[in-house]
Amino acid sequence: MAYNLRTEARVLVDVVRARAAQIPESSAPGPPVFVNSLPKAGTNLLLKLMRLLPSIHHVRLYLNREEVGLYRPRAGEPRLRIGVDTPADVSLRRVARRVRRLPPGTWFSGHVPYSPSFLTLLTDSGIKMLLIIRDPRDVVLSNAKYLASPPHRFSTSFRKLSREEQVLASIQGLPAAGRRPALLDIRERVTSVMPWLHAKPLVYVTRFERLVGPAGGGCPEAQLSEIMSIAGHLRIGLDVEHARDIGQQLFGGTHTFRKGQIGSWRGEFTEAHVIAVKELLGDLLIELGYEDSLDWGL
Repeated sequence: MAYNLRTEARVLVDVVRARAAQIPESSAPGPPVFVNSLPKAGTNLLLKLMRLLPSIHHVRLYLNREEVGLYRPRAGEPRLRIGVDTPADVSLRRVARRVRRLPPGTWFSGHVPYSPSFLTLLTDSGIKMLLIIRDPRDVVLSNAKYLASPPHRFSTSFRKLSREEQVLASIQGLPAAGRRPALLDIRERVTSVMPWLHAKPLVYVTRFERLVGPAGGGCPEAQLSEIMSIAGHLRIGLDVEHARDIGQQLFGGTHTFRKGQIGSWRGEFTEAHVIAVKELLGDLLIELGYEDSLDWGL
């Protein structure tokens, strides 16, 4: 209960600060925004962008498995699934109560798979979404490193494995063990968020490869265009020079930053990884535009 009250107070403070920062004479603030992601697809890259954008304020409201204690459902009430790697069901009513009070010009974040109920909640609440995705082959590499790092709940299991085995587990998932939940395989994780790609105009989908910029192996022009497009989706006024300055600050500097490079899988995958990914994701890599056919390899 104390944790719940502290969280309520924290959210309330952020909302009050956001309202106080709104200047009546200025242009109207944009809608509240939910920043969503496929985990390890560039989540912190997108969050850093949000912190650098003007005229929008962070509310410390987070929708992921770590927060399920705040939203425990009562028997028989409608539920919402949150979390992508290790999803859990929570009370839709409790989530809605927090989300609906967010004022314009604010943003919050999490990992939420697609569901009609959450789509309806966002639509009815006037909330827009940003979603970031990435080549799933790079996602599993980043995820394997993250899951092996204490204090993550999977670190004890992952640190017993070789690097090759860690990556394979990140691809194929792990069963539940004791109090540790199951880790879904990469196909289940990707397909859980893919319907958001078609939920336009509510959702703007950005890609790590376009947003990361030249420091991560991307294109500076694509990065600039992406920053401007995101600002437009959020109804934030941003000139090109300001957007270019933001782009130069985006790369690195976050607590889970690893390499942040496009195509890192080519230097670390083994034949076993290629086979496992083709079995689980061959068609989805084509659908997402990362391959033209199944004829790819090291």
